[in-house]
Amino acid sequence: MIVQLRPIYVTFFTAFCFVDKVLDELARHLPEEHERRALIRVAGLPIPPNPFDVNTEPWRLAFIDKYKSLCASEPIASASGSEHVYAYEAILAPQLVILDFFIYQAMGAIRAISGTSVPIYAWEIKGELLELPGIPPMYDYEFGAQILADDINLALHSQYCHRMFSECDGIIHSSNRAYEGPALDVLQEWFGSRPTFATGPLCTPADAASLAREKAQSPVASEVEVFLHSALDKFGPNSVVYFSFGTVCWCIEPEKIWTILDVLMELGIPFVFSHASPAAIIPEEMKAKVKASGLGFLAPWLPQEEILHHAACGWFLTHCGQNSVMEAFVEGVPLICWPFDADEPVNAANISVTLDVGYELMEVRNGPGKGPIHRLGGRTPEGTVDAVRREAIEVFTKARGEDGRVKRANVQRLREIFAHHWEEGGAGWTELKRLTDILH
Repeated sequence: MIVQLRPIYVTFFTAFCFVDKVLDELARHLPEEHERRALIRVAGLPIPPNPFDVNTEPWRLAFIDKYKSLCASEPIASASGSEHVYAYEAILAPQLVILDFFIYQAMGAIRAISGTSVPIYAWEIKGELLELPGIPPMYDYEFGAQILADDINLALHSQYCHRMFSECDGIIHSSNRAYEGPALDVLQEWFGSRPTFATGPLCTPADAASLAREKAQSPVASEVEVFLHSALDKFGPNSVVYFSFGTVCWCIEPEKIWTILDVLMELGIPFVFSHASPAAIIPEEMKAKVKASGLGFLAPWLPQEEILHHAACGWFLTHCGQNSVMEAFVEGVPLICWPFDADEPVNAANISVTLDVGYELMEVRNGPGKGPIHRLGGRTPEGTVDAVRREAIEVFTKARGEDGRVKRANVQRLREIFAHHWEEGGAGWTELKRLTDILH
């Protein structure tokens, strides 16, 4: 988006293991032949396999070395061991640094090299009763609704996030006023004179070109397309449930996942299930059951844009990560929320209550998150497999009835707002222009 607005060099750092994926994703939205594609340079760092384990010495030293090269206007390499290896030419020193808010230690390294001459903006993707602007009251333990299957210490990272937000020069986040306007007002008030930029959603509605590029990059895209076309012919529009926890999340009680799949098959609802987490292990008997039903398609990585854009896709059962939420809204797909931690429980409350564009599954909760829920009148979820089954039947039945039609109409209104987001003069375009205006 930035280079399409202005001809600005962008050097993007990621893990070695993600360089090829980043380049492939970039090609979907800005093909190699685009006149400004060469302005974006992707460089790899030795980040560990656990994406949350980022405050370690090897990657920090590697980042410092490459950042020093940038500041000295020296060439840098993209990534060793990648399918795509480039030696990027020397360019002007950085004028702005944008950091994921989890990697606080990178900010300290940049300050040690550049002082305050280069502004640093944080990138936010987002038993006491707490009241947040625009969100129904929630108890503090609800912000960790699920115990993750992977050993991820989000409490430690939250400490770094607060330090990052307190010390950075501004923040760029992937939300917008249509989604959570009251929260953004309070965020700007907390930041004071430091700027905040609401640039989300960063995705745009799918078109033929972007779908073709995604299809070319996914080994199962053609199979998914056949499945969705078949479901559309047999069950009609909005009939398929797309189920995904994203790249990292997985339930520590997978029997609840199998229960959801069982309910979908019992109700005769077609579904597509993406299980990308390293912790995801699908039992052979479940794979066989899904195959025998003819109702499901399972794969570790699925073309999300293609699925959400397809006329057969009716609902997105999601962990409610910010990117997934925004992508669903852009395509006008209502949500069934199964949040875990971080921004997800708040997103789920906003989606299911404030905006009324989806449902939240409560019986899937476990650990400290399975306490009394204020918006349910203080009711405590049972958290059993039987309770998950009852709730799933109720939610999927409502979703296919009048209540589901109301939520679909509500999300379509958001879709209309987001459709103009990146047009000249639109909300996203205006925010990004305000950001690039600080560069000279």
